[in-house]
Amino acid sequence: MSDHPSDATPSELEDLDRARRHMLLALVIASILMLLPQILMSVSEESVPHAVTAGLAIAAMVGGFVWMGFMWRFHRFQQRVKNRPELRGFLNDERVMAIRREAVFRTWFVLVVIIGLGVAVAPFVTLPDQAVLLTLLLVAVDTPLLFFLALDRD
Repeated sequence: MSDHPSDATPSELEDLDRARRHMLLALVIASILMLLPQILMSVSEESVPHAVTAGLAIAAMVGGFVWMGFMWRFHRFQQRVKNRPELRGFLNDERVMAIRREAVFRTWFVLVVIIGLGVAVAPFVTLPDQAVLLTLLLVAVDTPLLFFLALDRD
């Protein structure tokens, strides 16, 4: 990519858009790798052998490191875009901002439904608080990214 903001070619812009999509998908996968083992550990603390719990803990730590690596990569990507106005304009145009708003609205709806279901089944099922909170965190983090990726398809 060239140093002058006005030198961005259409293929460079498309490459950046594709890179953003790949990073968002990688963040979703990494957060699942980080949080799902923790959820499984919290619901099955006493019913699984120690080796399984240790394996889940290692998987959660590896997932956490992978997630941090992709967050760092995404941060660097955002800084690169921030320093070039035409890239910022392309990657954050009105269409993208509308998709982002729609993704957040849909996520809010999903969270309200999940919390409502949780309240409805709470008298009949006992779940560890940690499992519930981690599940809500997973949904709150990944759902807007997944909606954004789905709505952003051409």
